[in-house]
Amino acid sequence: MNWFTFMPLAIMLALSSALGRTRLPLHPSWSARLLATTGAMTAVAALGTGVFVAINYAATLAPSAAAHVPEWTLFGDDEPVPALVGIPATVLSAAGLLFATQAAVGWLDELRTARTQAQEPLDTEVPIAVAVPGRHGGVLLSKGMLRTFTAEELHVVFQHESSHLRHRHHRYAAAGALGAAVLPPLRPLNERLRLAVERWADEDAAEATGDRALVARTIAKAALAHPPSP
Repeated sequence: MNWFTFMPLAIMLALSSALGRTRLPLHPSWSARLLATTGAMTAVAALGTGVFVAINYAATLAPSAAAHVPEWTLFGDDEPVPALVGIPATVLSAAGLLFATQAAVGWLDELRTARTQAQEPLDTEVPIAVAVPGRHGGVLLSKGMLRTFTAEELHVVFQHESSHLRHRHHRYAAAGALGAAVLPPLRPLNERLRLAVERWADEDAAEATGDRALVARTIAKAALAHPPSP
């Protein structure tokens, strides 16, 4: 083992950190693609490196078991992995897999719940609009939004949420959330990804309606209608 083992992860972490702090001069659709791809690659690099080092640390502890492990999973120099590196790699990779699994299960539960409610307006006076992906999904609105938004504003909301469905933005959101669950330093990048996805939908709504001012007012109205987080 040498420090080149960690170079792919170091490069991806540096790139993710830079993108998480930089406003990209790109259309939101390209920003979202770049951020989602970078985040996913960084998370894969982190898990891959951690698992790779953990396997080789296990081979250091039990050399006889190394004969039963595929050769491509082992370092070629046969150098033992020190505990100072092997133990953190094992713990962090296991924790990353656990957190990613929890995030995926939670996301799937939320999706199933949303799909069961997608047949009628949400029974709340808080203006809510949700894009529910899948065969039985669609644009889900609350009764509060239907009562307080004008027809023109509802058209903007529908175009915005339809953009999420058409471009499968839930996949971008899932990639960002899973990456942040695996690797907490990816949280700033995930926040920028979420913003890029929303701006992408805003741009599509503005193009569909031909009225950017109306889109801006509608988005602001929806944001201000939500109660502040405690």
